[in-house]
Amino acid sequence: WGISVDAIYYDEYQLHSIMVDLRKKYDKTGARNMFVNFPQTSGRIESDMFLFDLINQKRLHHVGDADLREHINNAVARETDRGFRLDKSGNNKIDGAVAAAMALYGASQRIRKTRKFASV
Repeated sequence: WGISVDAIYYDEYQLHSIMVDLRKKYDKTGARNMFVNFPQTSGRIESDMFLFDLINQKRLHHVGDADLREHINNAVARETDRGFRLDKSGNNKIDGAVAAAMALYGASQRIRKTRKFASV
């Protein structure tokens, strides 16, 4: 497919042992900054709101993946004192929506840092 992976964002609570193994394997190659722990606290709220904004601004396009569409449609917004976050509607899966939100937000932050350093 010719896909280049810049980073892997993950929830340490869910994937701790897998990420420890991957870091051991790939730290030798200088990929240490590729694995980014994404906290379930403020990071999730920021990423979920970022996804919502991209969708409302019609700035998000995908290839029509049925699973992603289903997970987005299954998600509801739960308001918190800092904003809202995606939550399940019943027992329906939303993992794809959460992963997309984390990946999009993480990529936007990496791009922002790259642009900041390029302008200095």
